[in-house]
Amino acid sequence: MSGPARRAIVAAGDHAVNDLQILRESPLFRGLDEADLQRLLEVSAHRKFISGQRLFHKGDPCDGMYFVLSGEVKIGVVSAGQELVFARLKPGEAFGELALLDGQPRSADATGEGDTAVLVVPRDAFLDFLRNRPTAAAQLLAVLSGRLRASDEALRGLATKNANDALAQTLTLGDRVADTVASFGGSWAFIGTFLLTICLWMGLNLVPGKKPFDEYPFQFLNLVLAIVASLQAPIIMMSQNRQSEKDSIQSDLDYQVNLKNELEIKRMHDKLDAMHTAQLSEIRGIRATLDDGTETARKSA
Repeated sequence: MSGPARRAIVAAGDHAVNDLQILRESPLFRGLDEADLQRLLEVSAHRKFISGQRLFHKGDPCDGMYFVLSGEVKIGVVSAGQELVFARLKPGEAFGELALLDGQPRSADATGEGDTAVLVVPRDAFLDFLRNRPTAAAQLLAVLSGRLRASDEALRGLATKNANDALAQTLTLGDRVADTVASFGGSWAFIGTFLLTICLWMGLNLVPGKKPFDEYPFQFLNLVLAIVASLQAPIIMMSQNRQSEKDSIQSDLDYQVNLKNELEIKRMHDKLDAMHTAQLSEIRGIRATLDDGTETARKSA
């Protein structure tokens, strides 16, 4: 056997060992025999994607179950020009199970983050694998339930998140001091304190028989007022910038809530369409049964 052929066989063997190790560490296949995993690898195909390349699009037909071998895969949808990311999957994690089980088109986009390699198990082969191995089927349901819970928590968080709480998590001590100063500087308490201070300053320097510390026309007072004004202006601008940031966060939260409502409405429409289709099928079945009974009765007569 030539050197290149021998190296190719060794590389293929190492590749299979690595794939087997990744599948063995996957939560979906814990506890399964190595022979079962080996049979699964025999019907699988390897695919490689560059960074930013789509593995599949939302609405594509289901071609199988995907397992991340290397790199990272982002699962999400794009609505109104903005992207909502559901999950970022690491090596050993599986995806595409929803369309695999119900046979419906893909419900989200899958995109490679960096150079990505995946293992694709055809749908029919994977369903046959699950039928003969109840343990794997139960683990698949557990993985699916966990992702549904995570998605539900994420969507619930979109509706309950508060813009003030989101901004408060990023505030520094200087930001809090600036907000406090700006809040006091725009109040009647500041105006009253300011006027009282000026009156006391002028009164103390106009007392007869006492040496003033700031003679008329109160140049030192003018200097203090100029310093206060020069410092107060940027502090108020800092607070206004955070208000603009808060408005931006609120706009993002409003968009996410609207997106959640759109997804829920679409899900309800899908359920209604499925119920309508099932009812039509049932009505057709009943009609066919009645037609068969009528034809049988006519022939008997």
